[in-house]
Amino acid sequence: MLQLLMHCINEPCFDTLRTKKQLGYLFPCVAAICNALLLLIYRYDVFCTDHDTFGIVGASLTLSTHGSKYSVEYACGCIDQFFEDFLNILSSWTESDFHSHVDSLLQRKLEPDICLEEEVSRNWTEILFQFYQFDRLGKEVEVLRHVTQKGLVEWYQRHILPNPTHRRLTIKVVSHYTTTAVLDAGEKMLESSVDSPVAILLKEEDMEAFKQECPLYPRGEKGGD
Repeated sequence: MLQLLMHCINEPCFDTLRTKKQLGYLFPCVAAICNALLLLIYRYDVFCTDHDTFGIVGASLTLSTHGSKYSVEYACGCIDQFFEDFLNILSSWTESDFHSHVDSLLQRKLEPDICLEEEVSRNWTEILFQFYQFDRLGKEVEVLRHVTQKGLVEWYQRHILPNPTHRRLTIKVVSHYTTTAVLDAGEKMLESSVDSPVAILLKEEDMEAFKQECPLYPRGEKGGD
């Protein structure tokens, strides 16, 4: 159900927040060092995606924009308004509109593996996370074929829109660095191994200790979907 919702919501999300609201346009997001050269990696950041992390299922909407043009409060307000407006969009779809999204997702799941690596990766993931649902795609396809528009609307109201049992985590990162500052920091990274103000550099021998400090959450039940 969550995968179908993310498939349905991605295009309206991009159209509303990026095209109409002018949020999330091109910006430098990462300064990387490659062969002694400083590289600025640019990307557009307005998208929705679903997650299944060790059996914990969730969804996220990522929006990055210029702090000098829009405040964090304004960006969060636009996101909240979009979630409310999408309920009307979803409810107003015709049966044909809804089934076009379902069929599109079904087609993706029914596509045969292009190479052996894809099949190995999918099956190895089941082993790695100890789910062992090697027929997962088949089960997901069967569920999708029985999803109704009414059921998706009710699910959206219950799990996405605010309600007494609703919980939402909002992470706000406010940058105080301009493009020039990022470039200056990158040059310092080239000249010195001292941590820069825009990145935490971990040496290889420190990685294991860093992992041990990170919190872990209970793994989902084995065999769960």
